[in-house]
Amino acid sequence: RYDISKNTIEEVYKENGLSGYRGALTFKGENAASPSVYLGALGDQAKVLRFDQGFQPGDKPVTVFESDTGHTSVRAMAEHDGAMCIGVLTLDQVVSEQETTVQEVSEPESSEGNLEIKLATDPAIGNWSTIADINDFADCSPRTDQAAAGQCGIWDMISYNGFLYAFIGTGYVHDSENNGYCVYKG
Repeated sequence: RYDISKNTIEEVYKENGLSGYRGALTFKGENAASPSVYLGALGDQAKVLRFDQGFQPGDKPVTVFESDTGHTSVRAMAEHDGAMCIGVLTLDQVVSEQETTVQEVSEPESSEGNLEIKLATDPAIGNWSTIADINDFADCSPRTDQAAAGQCGIWDMISYNGFLYAFIGTGYVHDSENNGYCVYKG
């Protein structure tokens, strides 16, 4: 937590197994008394953690979403039509030695990973439903190999004028015409 008067940062929470936090959103679920801060995490499993008002060092946040697969990430978070939307990247589970750096990765032939946009009107009770998955983004050639964690996935989502826009990173492969981002409107 940042203290502007002292120009200091205080650690208020750290969890083993998480590599970091990638997304944040202040959201009030339909049955909540007040808004909470939600953080999307990268690690052994994707998580969305809820930090309620008054959270202090030593407190534990509430896990409102947790993936049931291996290494994953929640980066994009947005409020749309009264619901919280999260973008979940699930990476392939099989890794070869040469898939450890972005420059050495070749185009994937098939994928076991997934991209999903999930939605909940009240994340506190865990009523998540999938509104889009990797098949909805097939023309974008999304990647889910291990190197994709840094450049791919659902990078951002924005609610605008009644629509949810999702920005999908296709990753970096040297000399590939599929480098960049795709934007989907739904």
